[in-house]
Amino acid sequence: MQEIELKLNLLEDNPRGLYEHPLINHYAKEPAITFDLNTTYYDTEQYDLLKAGIALRIRDQDGEFMQTVKTKGKESQGLHQRNEWSAKLDSNNIDLSVVEPPELRQQLEEISKKHKLVPLFQTQFSRTQWILDLPNQCQVELVMDLGEVSVQKASVPLQEIELELIEGKEIDCLFELAASIAASIPVAIENKSKAWRGYQLCQAVKAGKSYHESRDLERQAPEFFLEQAALLRA
Repeated sequence: MQEIELKLNLLEDNPRGLYEHPLINHYAKEPAITFDLNTTYYDTEQYDLLKAGIALRIRDQDGEFMQTVKTKGKESQGLHQRNEWSAKLDSNNIDLSVVEPPELRQQLEEISKKHKLVPLFQTQFSRTQWILDLPNQCQVELVMDLGEVSVQKASVPLQEIELELIEGKEIDCLFELAASIAASIPVAIENKSKAWRGYQLCQAVKAGKSYHESRDLERQAPEFFLEQAALLRA
């Protein structure tokens, strides 16, 4: 399964504007729902999965466990395109036997035989979710994640919006939606995943150093997203 999503970094704390946004309320199938997610990311102490371009996690939502494997894809202007496979688990323990496709399962098993897979870092956040039925037969999952990425006692804040294409082929609809959001809420393109931030924090903790993100998060104007949408249609 290919995941196609546009990631934005929120530049203000807990923006209420999303709840009142006229376009979101117009196209939302149902009122927004909010729930907590706790996710543990796994790798070897030698970062073998990271080197192989693989992310392995277990997400806990109210005692229901979902294991997800993602492989490295393309990232440009906040648009993330990558393959992912998920499977339900009975417990919060890695189960490589349920990983698809078989080639990926074999690769993970070979890595785990050489070095043990261990929990490296976690994300804990509150997720607010909308399902939007947009024009051109596009359905988009819009989520706002507010929380933190943590390793032991160290943590960094997490404030993101993700726009994921659920149905449809017109990727430009994601940028058009982002333009509408950017007109009322300060956002910046987010080219880094939650896992990337976790690895950065993990390395800092291992080295006994404090970690401060030095990314230049410049607010994007609505016109930027409209330009990207136009490029995709060209």
